Amino acid sequence: FFCSEDVARILGLSILSARLYLKDGKIPGGVKIGRRWFISSKNLDKWLSGSFVFTKTQAEQIEEKLVKNIETTLTKMRQKQEELKRDSAPREMVEKLQRRLTGIENYWEDYLKEKIRDS
Repeated sequence: FFCSEDVARILGLSILSARLYLKDGKIPGGVKIGRRWFISSKNLDKWLSGSFVFTKTQAEQIEEKLVKNIETTLTKMRQKQEELKRDSAPREMVEKLQRRLTGIENYWEDYLKEKIRDS
């Protein structure tokens, strides 16, 4: 087994990136034991060679988690924007957040439309 630090060294990533990749399933087959992430050498080899194949259910579960995370993040950004407006934050700050939020929402809407079209 390799720990996240080993994965980081092997792949030339930061330790934090390796942990997040294992946690988020970007590198599939990771296992959390206590507070640490591990992956078997077999699963890491399969992933590196491109032969690690997701089952449809695994891919759908990962996508559902990502969609939920994005929706949660957008909701939090909208709430923060409203908070800033109520608290009379500097106009530039509110406008900057609004531009970012609009850009993300537009991108997200395009993604969802494409997803529906491809279904």
